[in-house]
Amino acid sequence: MLQGLDDIPWDTLSHAYGPAGDVPDLLRQLTSQVEEDRQSALHELWGNVFHQGTRYQASQYAVPFLVEIVRTPGPRRTDIVALLLNLAVGYPEEWLASGFRADLVRQQQQELDDNEWNVDAIHVYDAVCREVKALISLLKDDDESVRVHAAHSLAFLPDVAHESVPQLIATVGLDQSKLVRASALLALGLVHQNAPFDVEDVSAGVADDGDQLVRFSVAALDGRPDGDHELSQETIHVLTDALAHERMSADVFPWNEGDISGFAGVILGRWPLDDSTLDRMCVILRTAGPVQSVTLARVLLSQTFPRGRADVPELAANLSKRQSTIVRALEHAGGWRIGDSIFGNFSLLLTGFGLRGDAESIGRWLAGADLESCRPAGFRAKKSTLPDTVSRLARRRWWRRSNSPSL
Repeated sequence: MLQGLDDIPWDTLSHAYGPAGDVPDLLRQLTSQVEEDRQSALHELWGNVFHQGTRYQASQYAVPFLVEIVRTPGPRRTDIVALLLNLAVGYPEEWLASGFRADLVRQQQQELDDNEWNVDAIHVYDAVCREVKALISLLKDDDESVRVHAAHSLAFLPDVAHESVPQLIATVGLDQSKLVRASALLALGLVHQNAPFDVEDVSAGVADDGDQLVRFSVAALDGRPDGDHELSQETIHVLTDALAHERMSADVFPWNEGDISGFAGVILGRWPLDDSTLDRMCVILRTAGPVQSVTLARVLLSQTFPRGRADVPELAANLSKRQSTIVRALEHAGGWRIGDSIFGNFSLLLTGFGLRGDAESIGRWLAGADLESCRPAGFRAKKSTLPDTVSRLARRRWWRRSNSPSL
């Protein structure tokens, strides 16, 4: 194992902390059958060849050795598959809406090369694509979790979809694990645009599966990014139900880090939704937990306030019926608090769309107060007395000073 590791001039390659001379020893440590040894090596590799999403010169050279290690039985193999995927595409959850766009990354890489930055994203992606046969072989691994993660990783390698799609379809039809079948179905939804296949035929093979996760995955395939058709009512119903899905462990199901609710929100956000669907989502919103509330609120707000602040009137009386229904549901949503504390993510989401960031203020607005008066006093806008020649930046600084509460 690891033949040729010392033939690579690691000291001349860079990673997050400078020369990559430590990488070969970390890769050797990763072959240990002792879980703690692998965990320690993985921690170091996540920090140097994949540092907060950035890939470096040494990253692509580590790829074939990581693949070789993951194909050999041992602990922490799913973590290695996850590292390979992150090396290839960054954070995969950021590509759920569109599928991975290698063309955009190539363009960004060119701009970085022109600026002489020591980062290397697209070449690492290409290096992982070259290992597609090895990744496909993991779909038949004895370890269920490895198979789940392998399907997840293949979803974000569109350049080799023509090789992966037939094997993913076979996995849907043959694998006995519901987790594996669901992961393969979700992968097929993201790569369909790169290697089209008969979606109805694949879906028919699991039509009688009553498992909630498999049903969601079939619906996600129907709501795939390249779909130019109307969603069926069954698909919308399943996706709406999934908005209340409890978060899963990312180790068990890595899609969107186990947040099925958020993934359902991403899919529903691709399509215009009718009033009955939005009404049903409002009902779910009132009893949903904090994380699910953020997902639901984002979909509802995007559907009814697509221009954000520009669509929010000063008086709630001027809201459309659809908007009013959703704002009233937001007022009573379960996402305002997490435990005994205010859930900042929910509040920030609403203020980002131009609404007030607490239930009491929304209630006062709905009761007839103007939107501006519902701001906390220290944040209410004042009419500027500055001449028009003053720059926007100066105005902003002056506004902040004049509205800052005195100590």
